This record gives sequence, structure tokens and C-alpha cells, in this order.
Amino acid sequence: MTKNIEESRRLARHRAVRAKAKQCYYNAFRVVTNVPEYADADYVEGIAIVDGGLYLEHGWVERDDDILDPTLPDDEAVYFPGLRFSGQTGIAEGLKIPKPKHTREDLPIFYRFGWGGGDSPEFCKARRDSLAYVNSLLATKAG
Repeated sequence: MTKNIEESRRLARHRAVRAKAKQCYYNAFRVVTNVPEYADADYVEGIAIVDGGLYLEHGWVERDDDILDPTLPDDEAVYFPGLRFSGQTGIAEGLKIPKPKHTREDLPIFYRFGWGGGDSPEFCKARRDSLAYVNSLLATKAG
């Protein structure tokens, strides 16, 4: 999958999204829930590595082999998907999972899977894979 920069930019500015900095989960959520042509797209929570090694828990959208990131439309990033919710129906099912008592926020959904998503095998795999990627970057720079 590759990031579609032009479409990510368009979605960031879309009147139904109006992406805000540091609001990746809500920005991606609004794409799937408010932009009709993305109603069946995947809402994804995982890890993004930006700026050659900065590790971020992050949310984005995937559709037709494209990564769409309205929060970081211009940033070069490597994406490691953890949890995937297919379309509006998938998001609705994800939101039915009981959330922890310490939060009233609906997003990110991975909080419903223990501290830092630690009870989700998929989210843990995204963490492991992204950390291995960062370690390989560091080894390359050191070598």
C-alpha cells in the first residue's frame, strides 16, 4: 500500500473532515463516517513512523490499496496497521466494545484492548514490527 498524498490533502480540507493537528483518530473517523464515498473504507489504528524514526500511535484510512492520512498528508511515513474496522459498520461494532473506566473518549478504539492496546495481538504486532523497523533504521545510521 502507498500513501495517496493528493487525496490525503483533499480529505484534510474536506468540509466534512476539516482535519485538525494531533487529532488523527477523529480525522480518520470523520472521513469514513462523513464523506459518502469513503463509507466502506477501512478505519485503521496502528503505528506510523515519520521523519525517519519518530514513532506515533496513529489513525488513518485505507481504500483500494491507498493509505489516506488527512492528519499528516504531506509527511513521509511508514504505516503499521494494528486494528482495522471495515467501513461505518465496522466502526460501529468497534465502538460497542466496552471502553476502560478511566476514559470517556470513544477514540482511539485500541484503548479498549488493555493498556496501550496490549491485549490485542494485532496491535501488539504493529508495535513489534514498527519498533523492529526503527531499530533497523538506527542500525543503518550507526553502521
